Formats: sequence, structure tokens, C-alpha cells
Amino acid sequence: MITMRIIRLFFTWMAVIFLIAIFGLKLTGNDHLRKAVANTYLVGQVGPGIDEYDIFESRIVKTGSPTKIPVGDKYRKLKVDGDLMEKIESYDPAALLIIENGNIIYDRYWEGYSAESLTNSFSAGKSIVGLSIGKCIDLGLIKDIDQKVIDVIPELNGKFRDQVTFKHLMQMTSGINFDESYGNPFGFMAKAYYGTELLEETLKYEAEIEPGSVWKYSGGNTILLGVIVERVSGQNISDFVSTHFWKPLGAAHEALWNLDKKDGIEKAYCCFYSNAEDFSRFGSLLLNDGMAYGKRILSRSFMDEMKKPVVLNSGEVIPHYGYQCWKVQYRDENIVYARGIFGQYIIAIPELNVVIVRLGHRRGDKDDKNHPIDVYHYIDLAYDLSSQ
Repeated sequence: MITMRIIRLFFTWMAVIFLIAIFGLKLTGNDHLRKAVANTYLVGQVGPGIDEYDIFESRIVKTGSPTKIPVGDKYRKLKVDGDLMEKIESYDPAALLIIENGNIIYDRYWEGYSAESLTNSFSAGKSIVGLSIGKCIDLGLIKDIDQKVIDVIPELNGKFRDQVTFKHLMQMTSGINFDESYGNPFGFMAKAYYGTELLEETLKYEAEIEPGSVWKYSGGNTILLGVIVERVSGQNISDFVSTHFWKPLGAAHEALWNLDKKDGIEKAYCCFYSNAEDFSRFGSLLLNDGMAYGKRILSRSFMDEMKKPVVLNSGEVIPHYGYQCWKVQYRDENIVYARGIFGQYIIAIPELNVVIVRLGHRRGDKDDKNHPIDVYHYIDLAYDLSSQ
């Protein structure tokens, strides 16, 4: 009898503590931690995964008339350097795809992933948003890249709120004091990923530094760009991308874009779920200056601007970044690419007429030029295979 009383008392107090903890998280604005803990530590993970779209609300990015990317004559006939592949496999890949002259010359999938598997773009999705801003300009929905953000998002706060332009957001030079600490469970990125009030959380940050004076990479800039696309077009960004990219590019599969809550807004800084072949369609736009599959999707003038390096007010050049895309100079070639935190890459190599897509669980450490070192492995592989 005493034992049963003790057990009941124990569980009663556990329930009380649990309820107090839940109330405390709500009270302190950290309710996102419930979802974070439930989908990481309680399932044996220490952070987000690449294929957890089903734990969030999503919108479908619809396709129209799907087209298959053709297989080239080289397919399955190329010899891969063993040492280079060993390096590539050390970063836990899920998919690797190389397209030359519009034809697949190499693909490989690991750990049960396939050509149809949906995995998270993470920050490679920022480039999709950047392209969407370009489309808004081409359509006349945005006056130009120097338009003021407060014209569309008057809720923006801070001393320099009336000086921030779309270009500043695109180039990560807005001067808004976003927190970009991925390791902080109480920080902005954790709330953006697991929370339910994405725009509200984003607008808590203020334009406190003169726009254009400092380059600071932050997903908050891209969240605001996603809101701009929605407000100027009258479509949520999933539908906008479907209408102006996914359908015209002939995407073979529907994509998913995670939302902050049911009927909420897209997590524009990340969380676009697709497969390697369909991701490569965005790479074709980067490669061919807005053309893909014989169609003009974006203006050449916008694509030229997108690929230019950031230049700060002081004249300092940020050579590794453009409009929501990364730039690396390697093998005497200027290469533009999209990238995500776990090694999600869409790489365009003009000299070879090649697009590379790599998806996976991990990426290399950054070098002194702000590029993960594994990026060079995929480029090296493309040069090797292209020469055969």
C-alpha cells in the first residue's frame, strides 16, 4: 500500500513538473523547444535531419507536365577516382548527380536514398528565393532591386529601417541584427525552424547598422524576401515557385516547402524538399543565365547582377557572395552555387557546361575563403569525368 502511494505521488509530481515546464516555455517565448526536443534528443538525434518534412506542416509545390532529364552516352561508362570518392563518401552523402550538356553522366545514391527521395534543401533554398525576387522584377511586381523594404514590409523596425532595400536583403548587407547561432536552442534559428510564428519572430530584430556597410550572412534576410514575394505577387511563395519555375522547368516530382504552422508562411530560408534531379533544374538557370531547356525563365540582366560579388559602401568586395548565392573561384573559373548546412549543393560550372547536385548529412569545414572544403571535391570530380 505504501509503495503504491509513493508511486502515485511520484507520477503526480512528475505531471506537475511537466505542466510547469510547458507553461514556463510558453511564458518565456520558448515553446519551440517542445517540438525541438521531441524530434531530436527523444528520437536519438542531436539536431535537424535531411528527411523530416513530415514533422512540419508543408505546402505542395506543384508540377505541371513533368519531363525526364535524359541520360548521356557517358552514363555508367566513366571511371571514378577511388581516392576522390573516398573523400566524398567521408561526408555521408545521400545523392550525387552530375549533368553535362543537359544529360546525366553520373549519379549515385547512398543509404537507401533514390532519385525520387525528398530531402531538405536547408539554405540552398535561399537561392530559390533569390531567383524568385528576380522573377518579381522581371514581371514588374517590384520596381527594381533598390526598392525600399518598408514599401512592402512597413513593420520593419530600427534606426535604419527606411534605408534597407531589397538589394541589401539579397546581399546579406541589411544591417538587421539577426541572430544566426545554430547551436543556441533559444536563438532565432531554433525558433525559426521549430517555432510557429516565423514573421513575428523575424520582425523582433531591428535595422541597427547602416545598410550596405557590413556583410553578415543570416536567414532572417531571406525570410523577409519570401514575405516580399508573397505580398507583391498575391501568391504564397510555394505557388509562385510552382507557377514560374517548377512547372516551366518540367520538374518531374512535386516538392514540399515547410511552413511555420498550418496555413502559415514558408520557411523561406530553408526547408524546400525535393530530389537531386529536380534541384538540378535551378542549377540550369544558374548555368545558362536564366535559360533552361530552351525557355527564357529569367532575364539575362537579372542573372548577371545575381552573380556579381557584393561590394560594401566602403568599396570592400565580398568575393564569395552574390544575390542569395555563393561564388567560388577555382580552376581559374568563376563558379556560382547554392549551399545548405549539411552539404546541400547546386553547383554550376560554365566552362564544362555542367551542373552538380550533392545532397547529404554533412559537409566539410570552411576554408579561409568561406567555402566548405568538400565543394572542391565535387568540382574536381566533374572535371575528371568531363575529360573522359
